[in-house]
Amino acid sequence: MHKESLVETTGVSGRQYEPGLKIESSQVLAELCESNLSDQETIDKIIYNLFDRSWSGESTLKSLDAMKKQLWKNLTDQMHGYWSGSTAYSIMVTGGFLVDGKKGTNKQLTVRGMVFVNQHLSNQENQRLNGNKLIFIERNRQLVNEGRTLAQDIEQGVAVLEAAGDCYLGAMDANAEQPVVWPWDHSWWKPKTRQRNLERAGALYLAAADVAGATKCLDGEKRLQAKFEQCATALDELLGIA
Repeated sequence: MHKESLVETTGVSGRQYEPGLKIESSQVLAELCESNLSDQETIDKIIYNLFDRSWSGESTLKSLDAMKKQLWKNLTDQMHGYWSGSTAYSIMVTGGFLVDGKKGTNKQLTVRGMVFVNQHLSNQENQRLNGNKLIFIERNRQLVNEGRTLAQDIEQGVAVLEAAGDCYLGAMDANAEQPVVWPWDHSWWKPKTRQRNLERAGALYLAAADVAGATKCLDGEKRLQAKFEQCATALDELLGIA
């Protein structure tokens, strides 16, 4: 779907009205999308109006909050190299959240995209989080703030990423000694609290699982998923979550 069709389509009926966000002019919306503005109000207006004009058939997307959750999911998929559908992809690119790229490759966020992702992560951190969410937050922090890519992870390989995850899984606190099997330079060994070490281990297992999936190593992907779940369970127990 081209940008023109997104900004010219009429709104979807049944959408929850959001005071102060609705933009009637397609030209004004297009100019806002193409601007360098990345403040909260601008981001909210872009998200609301692009979804309102183009997203249909989803009763769950009748509010701004639901739209943000959908955008978050789509951006996360794109950062991992997964496809999101033509309408979702057009919203991300047209709205200035994602740099356009070839299908099947992990995409890069724009400045606006990074602002949105960091805002979303901050909001999640203020809510009650379980082990699963904490690990996904850490994984997305690596992708967004550290600029990690699937291509870089593939270059490292499943065995290296898994070994690093194993090392952090066994680290009980910030004083944990560097294991002999640590695959990287000593300067990269940075244990912290037990919670942070489990979050890192889980994120490394997720990265390794992405590599296993991309290289068609199905057995490895299942093994790493199990290790990720082990970390999530350990975090739940540490946080006292039933």
